[in-house]
Amino acid sequence: WSLSANVGKGSVNASGAVAPKLAVSGSLKDLDIGQLVGFWPVVPSEGFDGTVSGSFTGEGAWNAPLLAGDLNYGGTALLGYPVQSIAAKWAYAAEKLSVTDLAAQVLGMPLTGQMSMAFGEKAPVVDIALSGSGMKVEELKKISPNLGEIFLS
Repeated sequence: WSLSANVGKGSVNASGAVAPKLAVSGSLKDLDIGQLVGFWPVVPSEGFDGTVSGSFTGEGAWNAPLLAGDLNYGGTALLGYPVQSIAAKWAYAAEKLSVTDLAAQVLGMPLTGQMSMAFGEKAPVVDIALSGSGMKVEELKKISPNLGEIFLS
C-alpha cells in the first residue's frame, strides 16, 4: 500500500506492507505543529508556532513494533516557550521511546543530549540528559523578568 496526503501546507508520504508483518517507511514534510496539536484535545492549541519534518520506519509484529526515524522542528514556540529548533533521532521498541543525537535551540541557548520515556502500567518514567552553554540572559527575561536576575547574581 502507499499513502500521499497534503496536511495543511505540509505533506505525509508512506508506503510498505502492514500485514502479515509491519514493514513501512515514510516521510513528513513541513507539517504545522499547531495543527498537529489539534489532534490531542487535552493540549491547548495556543503557544505553538513552527513546522515539523522527518522520516520514519516501522517493522515487526503489530503487538511489538520497532519504530524509528528522525525529526526536525523549526519555529518560534512550543507550549509557549521560545524554541527555535530541534533535530533528533528517535526509536520506539518494547514500550520505550528513546531520543538520541538531540540538538536544539531553546531560549536562545544551544542544547545537546538524549532522553528516554519508558511506558508501562504506571506513569511513564522519563530520563533526560541535556547540556548547553552560551545562555542569553535577554532570552530568559522573555520568560520571566526575574529569571535573568537569578543568573546574573
